[in-house]
Amino acid sequence: MSFYALIAILSLLLGKEKIGSKELLMKVFLLRGPFMGKGNREYVICEVDGKRRKINYAKYVLLKSGVEVKSYEQVHHEDGNKHNDDPKNLKPLREYKHKEEDKRIRGVK
Repeated sequence: MSFYALIAILSLLLGKEKIGSKELLMKVFLLRGPFMGKGNREYVICEVDGKRRKINYAKYVLLKSGVEVKSYEQVHHEDGNKHNDDPKNLKPLREYKHKEEDKRIRGVK
């Protein structure tokens, strides 16, 4: 067993999120929501790695399923239906890539 595998197992048993610079587990807890916000979008108030945040419900679903979503990334719905929040339908993209994908789906040049 490798050294880092041993550290990962110990940290999970002890409930620690980070050891040194290695991030082992992202913790996401729902505090309130979902509720409707701007643009008829669902939002939640949750705690991500100990920080309270208001985030898009689709981003919460991805984080809860174990996908890493950076703060500068947006969540793209593969089928174009913004209310279909199945994790298989969601993928994190940078803003410019997200706009390109939406234009491609809509057929706009």
